[in-house]
Amino acid sequence: MDSEDPKLVNGAANGEKSEDRASESDSGEEELETPNGSPGADDTIKNLHHEIQSLRGDRSELRRRIDDIRSEMDRSESESKSLALHASYLEGELVRTQEDLTAASAAAADAEAELSLLKSSLKTLEASAAAKDARIADLETERMTLTEAVRVSKEELQKTVKELQQRNSELERKIDTLLAENKTIGLELERTVKRSSELEGMIGEHKARALELETAVTASRSSVPWLKTAALAASTGVVAVSVTALYLRRQR
Repeated sequence: MDSEDPKLVNGAANGEKSEDRASESDSGEEELETPNGSPGADDTIKNLHHEIQSLRGDRSELRRRIDDIRSEMDRSESESKSLALHASYLEGELVRTQEDLTAASAAAADAEAELSLLKSSLKTLEASAAAKDARIADLETERMTLTEAVRVSKEELQKTVKELQQRNSELERKIDTLLAENKTIGLELERTVKRSSELEGMIGEHKARALELETAVTASRSSVPWLKTAALAASTGVVAVSVTALYLRRQR
């Protein structure tokens, strides 16, 4: 072409400037990083990530359309101004899309931070629950120990009671035996007392008889010598009977 329309040239120049700005915007967009989704993230974070991916797809589509427009500008200078205006519009859309992407990324980062805080709180609660479980286990062990001690004490008590019952039975048998022996001794004592009374009566009779003999012997002693010997023998017999009676009284 021999001459160029200044408006078309200006439009092309504006298109090149817009292209440069779009390239700068693209470079700035490439520097953004999308937060990585962590395992177990909630639905809000997933939705934000999905929206970010959708915005990135829109941005790629806009770039593709800008590239198409640039190709059309190269093919037709007469439509360069219109294309430049359309490209400017698309660049504005791209900027708005980039802003939406930035806002969505910030929201995702906030959600990730909140999720991290919730996970930290969950770990704290899990640690507290583990400590309580350990305390419960300790108390259960102590309860089992006390139960075993009570069981052993009960068995020992039952054993002691059984031994005491056996000892009591033995003592009762001994008491019965002693009572029987005491009864026998009582009967024997009664017989002994009765015999002692009989002996005392006999001793009294012998004493009276001895007294009579002594009187008779005394009266006849001077005239009959052999009566002295008889009186002495009678006196000895009386003494022996008296000693026997005294012994029986002491035994009672």
